Amino acid sequence: MKAVSTFSLLICSLGLAHGLPYSKLEQAAEEARTADQKLILIKDRSDDKDLRDVAEQGLATVDEKDKAEAVNNAMRILHLKSIIEDRSSAISNQPLAHEIKSSPLYRDPGVQQQSNWLGAALERLRKLRFPEQQVRSAGPNFAFGSFFIYALWGLLGIAVLTFLALCLRFLKLKSANRRPTTIIDEDEPDRTHDEWLALSDRYEAEGRYRDAIRALYLACLLKFDEAKVARFDRGQTNWEHLRRIEASKFRPEGLEFRKPTQEFDQFWYGSKTSNRNDVEAFRSRYSEVVQLLRGVDQ
Repeated sequence: MKAVSTFSLLICSLGLAHGLPYSKLEQAAEEARTADQKLILIKDRSDDKDLRDVAEQGLATVDEKDKAEAVNNAMRILHLKSIIEDRSSAISNQPLAHEIKSSPLYRDPGVQQQSNWLGAALERLRKLRFPEQQVRSAGPNFAFGSFFIYALWGLLGIAVLTFLALCLRFLKLKSANRRPTTIIDEDEPDRTHDEWLALSDRYEAEGRYRDAIRALYLACLLKFDEAKVARFDRGQTNWEHLRRIEASKFRPEGLEFRKPTQEFDQFWYGSKTSNRNDVEAFRSRYSEVVQLLRGVDQ
């Protein structure tokens, strides 16, 4: 016996024959005792061609398994038609669609139910194999449907890529427009060269080595300001100060302040940890700056 496809059964269930009380026919078929009695009853009392075809196929076979399958298919179609028949036009279509979709006729056995009903329906249509005659009769409409599905996926992919590109562009612009951190915060008081030196000693005694290195670096910048090499500006960054120091015509020969600036940047803005030895090394660099600037002061 030729098996009735799931898609064909679903189409049959939606074809309502006007004036036929499917609910009564379903009740009478359920009360029939044998499979042949059920099929004969459905064949004789139904004016729906597809339903009669299912019953006739069941009556034509001698295989009990095929006959039982035909009875089950016919009864399922009858049940679905009874549901459609009893629904009032004022009732929302959503409960009806849910009940029809929950029927075994609506989905293929073994197919995992997906959360997106539209995606599941498209996937079933994509995998569906139509008989050759149906494909020929569908013609351009069938081809257009397949093209439409792939076009939707293509547009979705383009939308995702465009969104990611815009996000990357926004992050890049945000990074480019971000102002560098000034060397002294706005709420921090002005301090003299000697005050920063005293703070470096206090911070080192308290174990705040990172703060001690910063205090020594600021003491160096104020020393450059005292020697008229480069003006100290609390609103500028350490690298802006370095550029002005290196460009100054008053910078003494042999004074190299790039490496101390790099070390300060790593300790203060970076993730490099500091200890007492780092403070002592930076104090030595401060002493070198003071020694070289003595000739400028004179």
